[in-house]
Amino acid sequence: MEVAEKYCFRCASPLPPGAAHCPRCGAPTGIHYTAKPPRLRLTPGFAAAILALGAAAYALSYALPPLPASLSLEASTYLLPAGAAVLAAALLWRRGAPWAIELLVPFGAALVLFEHIMVFVLHVEAPPLIYAFKAGIAVMAAAAASWLMARREARILNVKPPLSRAPLALSLSTALLLELVFATGGAFSPLALERALLGLTALGVATWLTWHFYAPRVFEAYLNRSAGEEAVMLDTGVSREELGYQFTEMLLRSFTLVLMVFSIVILGVQVFAPQLSLSSVPDLVKVAKYSLAAEVLLGVFGPPAYWLSDALDLRVLDRASMTLEKAAPIEALDSMVDAFALLGFLLTLRDATLAITPPQESPAVYVPVAVFNSILLLFYFTVITLPPALIATALYHKYSFKRHVEHVLSRVKPTPLHELPSLLQPSKSWAATRRTAS
Repeated sequence: MEVAEKYCFRCASPLPPGAAHCPRCGAPTGIHYTAKPPRLRLTPGFAAAILALGAAAYALSYALPPLPASLSLEASTYLLPAGAAVLAAALLWRRGAPWAIELLVPFGAALVLFEHIMVFVLHVEAPPLIYAFKAGIAVMAAAAASWLMARREARILNVKPPLSRAPLALSLSTALLLELVFATGGAFSPLALERALLGLTALGVATWLTWHFYAPRVFEAYLNRSAGEEAVMLDTGVSREELGYQFTEMLLRSFTLVLMVFSIVILGVQVFAPQLSLSSVPDLVKVAKYSLAAEVLLGVFGPPAYWLSDALDLRVLDRASMTLEKAAPIEALDSMVDAFALLGFLLTLRDATLAITPPQESPAVYVPVAVFNSILLLFYFTVITLPPALIATALYHKYSFKRHVEHVLSRVKPTPLHELPSLLQPSKSWAATRRTAS
């Protein structure tokens, strides 16, 4: 009889059969990994390494030449709060509460909002407040990365911990915080607050309603089976995990919508409005506004169909050639949300950063300012375009996604793969080739 592998939850060392405690660290074996855990794990040691790296970068800023010293100091302002966030996430993971890791994301947004209120609303002149802004950005990024690490480890645990609680409330509250950040940045006014809270929220709700009524039709049109073709489901059914959703997952999926829409808008600008300069901040603001409109008008043709395709795992079977392929529009969506879309997004922000960063005689001053400006542009572009996308994504997965999955299954009636034994068995030509080779 084959004994299942077990690994210690604390130190990841192999556990002998029948052991009640880990022979290496003494931890109880009630919770253990059922497969070899990844090398990079969410542990206090990993967080301590980030904190040590941040402390070393801060210390080296006093000993290095001007340019590397300024970069080292700038890096420490992000590494130290990120390390603190990872440490808090690791401790929550150890205590069996990975769902609380997601609370760090709105906490980071609240730090940024605090800095904006103090500087732009109350007009407090305190240079150290900029560190609250940087810490907020670092905490949000570190929290999302920590949650992804926890989810990866949770998949191989014998006891499945809750990864998310109240995802809709967290999504809406985070979107509200980002809208307030947008409203309080720069020239604060009641009109700016109204535009941010009502305008961006209305765009998010409008996007969700468009998805709710038209996403299944778009997905069915993408399948578009011709004569001799039929839909095939690779799995026998849709798992509960695929129909569920978590806040951090919604955050990442909404950024996917932002990237896809940005790619389409940039292409449209280059074709129909070449006079716009993407290295100009005013023109980049126009691109952000066009992206908001595109989320409502074009978003239904992208992410919802992509998510339904992932959940259903459907393929189109050509009976003549006995081949299984994804529908062509779904393949096109893959290329619109891949790393190249992110690369194009970052290159555009780089050009805008170089345009707004004033030239300096000293590289030790210019380079850190350029790095900060690039982070600033990335953050504000996200703050403008992400809240409607996050609202729409959260509402769609809460109220529409499961219904759409059931609707598509009832309309398409895909054939399970196990009912097509001819596809699961080697072809005669393949078997003949194997015999010849042997």
